[in-house]
Amino acid sequence: MKIANRARELALALACVSCSQLTSVDVSVTTTASLPAQQQLTPIALGNGFSSFGDSFSSALSGSGNDLSHVQSAHITNAHLAAKDDGDLSFLSSVTFTLSATGLPDVKLATQTVFPKLTPSVSFDVDSNVELLPYLQAGNATVKPAVVYATAAGRTVPVEAGITLHLKLKF
Repeated sequence: MKIANRARELALALACVSCSQLTSVDVSVTTTASLPAQQQLTPIALGNGFSSFGDSFSSALSGSGNDLSHVQSAHITNAHLAAKDDGDLSFLSSVTFTLSATGLPDVKLATQTVFPKLTPSVSFDVDSNVELLPYLQAGNATVKPAVVYATAAGRTVPVEAGITLHLKLKF
């Protein structure tokens, strides 16, 4: 009797494991802004940043046929900044993306301090070890890019910033 019960429990457990499927997907969110021509001596925000990051993320996730209830973990894999007019970003000194959500500590997602001359886009160093799921579940997550100039841009520079999250999903 004990063996039969144990065998039934094991069969049930195996059935439950086979019912759930793990998969992963990358979801990207972008925003655009204009960097002012004059040199900024203190960090400035990049437009509104990703002020509606939570909404944009949810929209991008549902566009891939998924929803937040399936997400088991979320980590940043990429961040970038590009001059939309193929201009030079070497006037920048540093850019940092910080993630915020009510009730959670701010977390630095990505930073870049190297902007070579005549390079219209850069990828950032990202911290892919930070678990971002609690921020996404908070529903009010925002990503704020802080921009520091090295010199004056000489003109207004239209830019696009983007981040990509790698999600593990369970169905």
